[in-house]
Amino acid sequence: MGAGLSACNEGIRKLLMPSAGSCTRDWEGFGSPEDGSLLGLGEVRLATCCQDWTRAFFAEGLGAPVDLVAASKLLQVSVGPTKLIFSTAQANSLGAWPGQLYVWVADIQIAWDSCKSLEDRLGREVVDEAVCCHDERAADVLLLRDPGAEHVVVVNEAPKGYAK
Repeated sequence: MGAGLSACNEGIRKLLMPSAGSCTRDWEGFGSPEDGSLLGLGEVRLATCCQDWTRAFFAEGLGAPVDLVAASKLLQVSVGPTKLIFSTAQANSLGAWPGQLYVWVADIQIAWDSCKSLEDRLGREVVDEAVCCHDERAADVLLLRDPGAEHVVVVNEAPKGYAK
């Protein structure tokens, strides 16, 4: 069982962790996106049944800049060059993003602690899973749920030089 779990953790690490070369100055990022690619989206529109919970998740849990546009009642979250724009919808009419949203944070341990505190405060599950490859007290990858919309967010620590 231990060898199987170790192989599984190694597979997850290879899939979700930046490669060793990504932490050097030689690595230049993803390059230009191909036609039809979802890399480099400028704006993604999503729905939430509770803007307060979604705002708390991104602002307090992940440390992302969040603005509420009063005129349109839209919640705007800046994640790098992409803006996530949330409108309010009824819980039974929500359409989930078809997959995960991938986000880099400056310090994954701070994000983990913040999301656990947010869970306690809201009384809703935020941290689905923390993948700890080398030390069970230090997360390498977080699998989170936006408590206002149930979108799945995969969080990695940004490669050196990319956190701003």
